[in-house]
Amino acid sequence: MQFTDQSTPTGQISTWLWSFGDDGTSDQQNPSHPYAAIDSYMVTLTVTGPGGSDSRTEQVTVREPGEVTRKRGGAGGPCFVATAAYGTPMADQLDVLRAFRDRYLLTNAFGSSLVRTYYRYSPVIADVVAGNYLLRAVTRGILAPIVAVVRLLLSTPPSIKVATALAGIVVCVASLIRRKATE
Repeated sequence: MQFTDQSTPTGQISTWLWSFGDDGTSDQQNPSHPYAAIDSYMVTLTVTGPGGSDSRTEQVTVREPGEVTRKRGGAGGPCFVATAAYGTPMADQLDVLRAFRDRYLLTNAFGSSLVRTYYRYSPVIADVVAGNYLLRAVTRGILAPIVAVVRLLLSTPPSIKVATALAGIVVCVASLIRRKATE
């Protein structure tokens, strides 16, 4: 299996260390690694440079020879458009979007349908975004408030979410009653 370093360092990378989850390692930037068994493996890339080191881990599932599914933080696939916009599948914003997908979308039929539709059409859109600096910047600008709201949603305790939803319902009902009263 071929692995590709998609790091976007602020400085120069001096060393790479891949750990393939099966006791195999490599110090190449873009190594190839054969897996002997069908299984799931946690693959970690650690890059080091003058500013220190950083690591990222992805789960790689080998289902049959030649078929591989990578996942980070969830059951779904990659965030194609966001990856194109941020230039790497390792961006923190993608972790937020993946967590939202896994926690809120993939847990119901409607959300799963949205995710399937996204996976069907977004690779083409992502290719266009990735090839244009202005589109990448615009897409990041569009995603920034979405990521901020999702991050807030993911970090808010359930009791606050319920209270907010109930308050919203009360405001809507009060608005309807007031509208009816003025008619």
